[in-house]
Amino acid sequence: MLIGAEVVIDATPPRVFALLSQLERDPEWQEGAIWTKPRAPGPLRVGSQMDHEGRFMGLRLRTAGVITAFEPGRVLAYDFTSRFGRTTMRFDLDDLAGSTKLRLSAIAPLPPLMRPATRFIRRSVQGMFERDVRRLRDLVESEG
Repeated sequence: MLIGAEVVIDATPPRVFALLSQLERDPEWQEGAIWTKPRAPGPLRVGSQMDHEGRFMGLRLRTAGVITAFEPGRVLAYDFTSRFGRTTMRFDLDDLAGSTKLRLSAIAPLPPLMRPATRFIRRSVQGMFERDVRRLRDLVESEG
């Protein structure tokens, strides 16, 4: 299942990326995030690992993640694994002359038991992502 959302943020890509890459701040703008923590101190990079706890459809889920793309001001991507499988999250940032077009996309195969609910799950996640990118926009712009 591929799902995405986008938003234009009145801030430069480096400012948006700076907030995106502060994983501990995920709960401030991600509806499903309870907490996210890098496993090691220091700057993030490809290969950095994180632990995350989130909630979706009434379930609390713990996941382990690894950063798969890290290009400051341009791309942040990570894979995370839960009991339901592996999901890839990607944030692409495009410079719009001082503003940023942010695209969030996720690829997540559904386990066989969840496939009958694909339409409902897709609609739920799509709505959540759209709210998430708007909250991120509002947070970045309020800190500007």
